[in-house]
Amino acid sequence: MSSEAVLALVIGFPVLFLLISLGVPIVWALMVSGILGFAIVAGVEKSLLVFSYTAWSASRKEMLICLPLFIIMGRLAFEAGLTVKLFALASSFVGRLKGGLAMAVSIACGLFGAVSGSVLAALGTFGPVAIPELTKYRYNKNFTAVVIAASATFASMIPPSVLFIMYGYITETSIAKLFMAGLLPGIITIAVYCLIIYAMVKRNPSLAPESPPKVSWRQRGRLILANTPIGCVAFLVLGGIYLGWFTPTESAGIGLFLILVLVVVSRGTGIKGIVNSFLSSGRTTAMIIFLLIGGTCLTAFVAVTGTAAAASEFIAGLELNSYTLIAAIFILYIIWGCFIGDISMLVLVLPVVFPMVEAAGISPIWFGVFTVKGLEIASVTPPVGINVFVLEGVAKDTEVRSGAIFRFVVPFVIADTVVLALITAFPQICLWLPGTMG
Repeated sequence: MSSEAVLALVIGFPVLFLLISLGVPIVWALMVSGILGFAIVAGVEKSLLVFSYTAWSASRKEMLICLPLFIIMGRLAFEAGLTVKLFALASSFVGRLKGGLAMAVSIACGLFGAVSGSVLAALGTFGPVAIPELTKYRYNKNFTAVVIAASATFASMIPPSVLFIMYGYITETSIAKLFMAGLLPGIITIAVYCLIIYAMVKRNPSLAPESPPKVSWRQRGRLILANTPIGCVAFLVLGGIYLGWFTPTESAGIGLFLILVLVVVSRGTGIKGIVNSFLSSGRTTAMIIFLLIGGTCLTAFVAVTGTAAAASEFIAGLELNSYTLIAAIFILYIIWGCFIGDISMLVLVLPVVFPMVEAAGISPIWFGVFTVKGLEIASVTPPVGINVFVLEGVAKDTEVRSGAIFRFVVPFVIADTVVLALITAFPQICLWLPGTMG
């Protein structure tokens, strides 16, 4: 490694961490440190040329077209109130169990994840709806809040997932295979969450002292019919990708069109709601694209200094087994993920750790699921579980407080860690479905 590369590393990364700690938006921190570090090694002119090309190429990648389409799908479902029907359906089947309404929230979040890849959309949807509904049956508000905060992460794991799209872009991994890889771990996590909720309420009945009235099979049938359209959309989107009928971009376009038709026919929202959905999704997409540009600047900086290659050689020289490397990366995810959002984490950490993972011979598809699951855990882990603070804001209830929510978060962190250990011990949980795709 040349003296210029060493100097760039000594200056570039400290500048990055300093800017982040000062509260500078991470996209600007990534760009400044990446351009500065590259300039030290290759000169200012080449650095600016690389930055301009990076911004141009990052914003024209075909694989990113599905990103805004899936985001709009989720936003339209939220605006039209389609997700309320999902909760009603789930509660009609499990609501009478101990903690059944909390289980229904978890299941509904998983179903919502099949039409929206946005955790924030899930929090914004279920926070204002589920807490008042469960409070009617004297559920502990902060217990309900932690169920929502943890279950909202299903939107990251169950396809279509924004995080999988970004991971696929950064690592040049098949987005379609990543979608299918996340499906079984997502379903397993929902089941484990339901068991955890049951055990918590069994141990402390005051968390959920009452149950809703019994629901007849006729009522359940009506709820199934009411949810059939959105279920068909999710099935067509995911089934089309799995069977090879559509690419992720094509399925996103078809899914958005069908959701839009469904919203118009059901009169779930007016023109204003539809326009708001597009504008909000546009802002979210622009933020993500800028983050990807910043992340690509950092990647170019890491590449020109030879850091990735040197780190890969160093790891290979240590002769660490895959489990040791994965454990170290997991700890990194948890520590940094407590303070930085999941999307920012991807663009910040992946350029550095992914070459090591490739050098260790670890499947990039499996590592994508591992990464998303690690970020899910970090997003609810104290002291700064991002999801918990977001939910505190959207709940608009003075009794819902982050400190009280964190009291109930440990069982869910343990549950997620168990699922993570399970997919590590049995990688085929992630790799089986991608291997059978049409």
